[in-house]
This record gives sequence, structure tokens and C-alpha cells, in this order.
Amino acid sequence: EQNLEEEPDNHWNIRHWFEAARRLPDVDIDLAIERLRIWYNKKASIDVLYYLYVLYALEAIEGSRKARTFAERFMQECKQRIVPLQLATQKHSFNWLGRGSGLSSLVHFKEVKSPRSGADWYRDEDGTMLLARIPGVIEHISSPTSGSVELRCGLRVYFTPGFRRHTPGSEEVAAGTFVAPRDLNKEVDFFLGFSYEGLRAYDVAFLARRF
Repeated sequence: EQNLEEEPDNHWNIRHWFEAARRLPDVDIDLAIERLRIWYNKKASIDVLYYLYVLYALEAIEGSRKARTFAERFMQECKQRIVPLQLATQKHSFNWLGRGSGLSSLVHFKEVKSPRSGADWYRDEDGTMLLARIPGVIEHISSPTSGSVELRCGLRVYFTPGFRRHTPGSEEVAAGTFVAPRDLNKEVDFFLGFSYEGLRAYDVAFLARRF
């Protein structure tokens, strides 16, 4: 935190603080948000915006209606700041939704393989499932490369309708791609990634049962 006070523009300080904070037992999600809001008021850097939207999204997913509003706000601010930079990594999911709760539910991208690496990319070397699948409803499909899924909490998640990979062990039916209007309002589940441009869905699959 001292480094952040002295160098508020150094994004590595924010990232190092967050990675350390989420592993400390005495730092819960509310405390992390409180610290980030203080830094936001001093210097609204892209990284502060990113972590604020991530944490508020976690709270929204866990049932907080108020958190959803903040998640959408900071997600939009983060996207508006990052898109003009045209960075190669701005669509990359630096964090994933894991199987815990609060801060412990976040999984850093270095802890999992790339989604492009093939089957079982979401498991560790022992075969343990690292990520959680989350349900939603297909809300919009504008093209094979652009669509959105709505989570139960109301947050919207970007997905690629023209691409779907079979995920062993998930509750899914038929393979193929998603098209409009046939698949609109259909229930799906997927792995949730947090990119600087917003929420992203991976390995989207139809649910075999209604939730």
C-alpha cells in the first residue's frame, strides 16, 4: 500500500497489491473494495477500475442488487478507457470465476491453461476442477462472432455464438453453434472470465435441465 501511495500511476503496484490481498485471510471482498474506492477517488487508473468491476461483479453474482449497479458502472468505465488503447491483451481474461466465494472465488489466469489449449484446460495437474460453470440465458446474437448471455443477477456477458467446445462433465446437450432466433432465451452454462473489456463466456453449452 505504501508503494501505491508513492506511485499511484504504476499499474504493477495495483496488480501486486491485489494478488497479495486476495490470498490474505484478513482481507475480505468488502475491505478490498474499500481500499480500491479510496484509490479510485485519488487516481482512477484502468487497473483500479478493472478490479472494482471484478469485485462488484462477484458480489452481484452472489446476490447483491446494489453491487450489480456498481459492477456495470465500473465495467463500462474500464472498457471506455481500455478500448482506445487497442492493446493486444484487452480481451484477455486475467481472472476467472472459481469454485469458492468472495475473493477466494477468483482464479488468476496463470493458474489455468489457455482455453485454446484443448480439453481439461480448466483443471490443474491433478485433474481438480479449478473453475466454476455459471448459468445464464442467451439474450442476444448479432453474428457468429458476437452475442450476449444474461446472468441471473442481470449482468451481461459477451460470448462467441459461432464457437462451442464440448466440456466433459458439464450438464449440456447437443453440440454445434448458437444461432438466432432459434437459441434466443435458451439456458446455458459456461466458464466466466474477467477481461478489461468486460465479462466473457467460454465453453458455452446448453443446460440439460432448467435452473
